[in-house]
Amino acid sequence: MLGSHNTLTYFPIKGLFGSLKKNWSKCQEINYIQQYNCGVRYFDVRIKFDKNKPVVVHNNNTYKAGENELNQLFSFLNIKKDCYVRFGLDIRKKPKDADKQTKLFKEYIQSIQRKYPFIKIADAIIFWDWEHIINPLITVVERHASVTSTWELIKTPKNYASKHNKELRETYKDVLNSDKQVLLIDFVNL
Repeated sequence: MLGSHNTLTYFPIKGLFGSLKKNWSKCQEINYIQQYNCGVRYFDVRIKFDKNKPVVVHNNNTYKAGENELNQLFSFLNIKKDCYVRFGLDIRKKPKDADKQTKLFKEYIQSIQRKYPFIKIADAIIFWDWEHIINPLITVVERHASVTSTWELIKTPKNYASKHNKELRETYKDVLNSDKQVLLIDFVNL
């Protein structure tokens, strides 16, 4: 099946330098409905908690998307009934409030399971120690810029996707046709 790496990074990055960071942090340029229409059935959602509320993140970048935008995504996926979500508590170094973040993350996952019963939660990872709080349901084949390229040669995820997505789709045709594996890529529309 097809998966979108950092599904919600089409939102703007918060902060003064957000527009400067976007080329290196943006992994998708179309919204989740358009991603679904491109064939995505596996959505990679990265969050952390700010004032006890979930916010969308990618590594050190926080996006202008939070609980409302997440609920819209989950409502859509719940209606479709054929989608998987991988959740990531995307904090790379163990924070001072690690216990609180972990507790909030686990509670959030449980609330999503109750509120949206037709979403299959494929995985839930705490990134600072790669702890899986839900055993992965699907084998993930990650072929996006951050895992397959040297940043000296390929400067942005979009550049990488533009050059490689067609080849990746051909090479991993069996994965794309599987319901037990997912090809996770940047810029699914390319």
